[in-house]
Amino acid sequence: MAHEVKIRIAENVDGKTIGELAWSCGFTVDGISWEDIYPYWLVAEISGSIVGAIQVLPGKPVGRVEMLSVDRSLRKRDRGAVVMALLYQALAVLELGGSTLASGFLPEEHHEYAQVIAHRGAWSVGFGELFLAKVK
Repeated sequence: MAHEVKIRIAENVDGKTIGELAWSCGFTVDGISWEDIYPYWLVAEISGSIVGAIQVLPGKPVGRVEMLSVDRSLRKRDRGAVVMALLYQALAVLELGGSTLASGFLPEEHHEYAQVIAHRGAWSVGFGELFLAKVK
């Protein structure tokens, strides 16, 4: 039986933990400050510990969900429960913000999430490059 997953809006104090989790999941970008993340992240907790996170960026008509990160040491069933709980809550946040579509980048190493997402009605719109640029 999977553990109970609780979802909440991340606070700034959770930033370091989210950054470490994202790094462990392959989002290895140097120079990111994780000190000011509120209110753009959701975290998943099991037994009071953060085991997953997703960035939620409301927009109209398209909102974004990014950097889905889940503790790889969790059992497969628990990882699946965390992924689904984070995605469903992220979509609810986007809907409340007026988004009619959600988009997001999924790294190759997370191909198992693609199957879960596709079974829930999402589709791939193509392949390309993800670019980052500092704004400050």
